Amino acid sequence: ANFALAAVWRFDDKLLNTLLLFLAFCYFYSGVRLNRPELRFPGLVMLLLSLIHALYQPYDFSNYALLLNTKFALLIIYVAIFWIAALIYRTFTATEFEKDAQLICEIISALLLLTAVSWEIVAYFHGSVSLNSRNLLLSLWWIAYAVVLLVIGVLKKKAIMRKLSILVFGLSIVKVFLYDVQSLETGYRVVSFIVLGVILLSVSFAFNKNKERVLSFLNAQERG
Repeated sequence: ANFALAAVWRFDDKLLNTLLLFLAFCYFYSGVRLNRPELRFPGLVMLLLSLIHALYQPYDFSNYALLLNTKFALLIIYVAIFWIAALIYRTFTATEFEKDAQLICEIISALLLLTAVSWEIVAYFHGSVSLNSRNLLLSLWWIAYAVVLLVIGVLKKKAIMRKLSILVFGLSIVKVFLYDVQSLETGYRVVSFIVLGVILLSVSFAFNKNKERVLSFLNAQERG
């Protein structure tokens, strides 16, 4: 904790985020190796607080490159760290206080990846007049990510991924029907509706063809 406070006082934002991330993971990993929940929990709290700090950092548009910038790289590291933490929690029996830690880490990792790429799309078109391209790409990304989550949820029998997939699908549908239909030009609007329609028809066809298997997957319990 003293090192973290010293980092806040001493370093600028980029170094601060890196150092806080390193210290938080050290706390967490030490708690895992020593089987000390009183170290693991502060480590997760520090990870979450440092993530919030990272999310609030602005893009440096004077030296911006799509996917090749410090903010996106930092967020991807957080995605990996939270996913690793979730995997680590599967290797031992967590305490009653930590029983939902694995699930929380998986949710944060999945939603953070969605957010990081979405912000990259918005940042790429910063100051551009190509708002149609930006809005279309956002819709396509959300739809594609929902499909990926659904596939992972079904293949790995992870209920949380299936639920997140439904959530992202819902957000995509709301965006297409309530926002894109008003803001996109005709050509972009047609592409957005076609992609959404193809995905929904494909999901419907797959469900009807494998109804019993899909229902068993949807009712499956979390593994591990």
